Amino acid sequence: MKIAVLGAGAIGSMFGGLIKYHQPELDVLLIARGEHGRRMQQSGGVVLQGPWGTRRVAVAVSLNPRDVAGADWVVLTVKSQDTETALAVVGDRLNGSRVVSIQNGLNQHVLRRYVRADRLVLGVTATNMAILEPGTVSYQYDGITALGAATDETPPDTVDEAVEVLGRSGLKVHACRDIFGLQYSKLAINAVGYASVLSASRLVADCLLYRRWRQTVAIPILDECLAVMAQAGIRPTGTPGFRDAFSFRRLLSFVDHPLIRPAAALVARAICRRTPIIYSLQQDLMRGKTTEIDHLNGRFVQIAQQCGAQAVYNAKVVELTHLLEGRRDRSFYTREEVIAAFAPIDAGGQREAVRPPPFFPLIDMVNASETTVMPARRS
Repeated sequence: MKIAVLGAGAIGSMFGGLIKYHQPELDVLLIARGEHGRRMQQSGGVVLQGPWGTRRVAVAVSLNPRDVAGADWVVLTVKSQDTETALAVVGDRLNGSRVVSIQNGLNQHVLRRYVRADRLVLGVTATNMAILEPGTVSYQYDGITALGAATDETPPDTVDEAVEVLGRSGLKVHACRDIFGLQYSKLAINAVGYASVLSASRLVADCLLYRRWRQTVAIPILDECLAVMAQAGIRPTGTPGFRDAFSFRRLLSFVDHPLIRPAAALVARAICRRTPIIYSLQQDLMRGKTTEIDHLNGRFVQIAQQCGAQAVYNAKVVELTHLLEGRRDRSFYTREEVIAAFAPIDAGGQREAVRPPPFFPLIDMVNASETTVMPARRS
């Protein structure tokens, strides 16, 4: 079996490297670019850091996307904005391959132009990896990776096999019935996280547990995401191991309850002792790269426009991110500058576009029984 990872950055290098570590007899190829790719190619492998310590994994590395030719499975982990370019370069070399896309953005419309529907599996991951330096990837946060059918044409057996293939990494991989709803749930939650990147702040300790940021930035962004999805008929869902967007919204409401505050303070102290999660968006800004923001918070802006509305809070995240991309010194805003940028939006009467649905801290709008994890079938 040949497994090719196309766009082997942090996530792709970790999955591909761990698969090769656990099953060295498999033909695994990491296709990367930039200094990270060159360093791995020169050293003949990748360095993986995690709860297991440090592993130096010998694995084949290429800088040429066309080397996916002949792969039984292609794990696609390129940045959202690079999806079209990467697949166009690969062209018909994907013929015969089954593809698992694990990306931050939602690129089904692009993927369908290059990958047969019956061979396409979509993935969402709650894990967090970071490139510490070229050639070295750190596993920073443990979570599950959920895989699901891209369309009704994708056979269940294909999803099961994808779960089995990625599960060879030793990481937690499950099948999910509603991968589309899960993608949107994660995107909405991450839309709040990407706002914390504007000041290079820790999402929970520095932002969500800070009342002014929570009330001025986090809750308005999430309410707007929920309202946009409601208008578009999109139902965000969760699955075991993944918080859904509605329960995350309720959590933000509960933090202000007097009985919750002491526990929240304990959580904050525990988080401060942990290695902070670094979003890929922040890593790109730190390296002076173009970010995926148009495919992240920008996705809600696009959906709102299609509904004849505006998503002004998410548009503000997009605007500020692009301004950071243009900074030569690669500096970030302060947390207070971010709050100040969001504070006038309500006062300016710019929220006529989307109206959050009546809010519900005690009402679960997602029926958990409708979203289940399907164990992979084993032969």
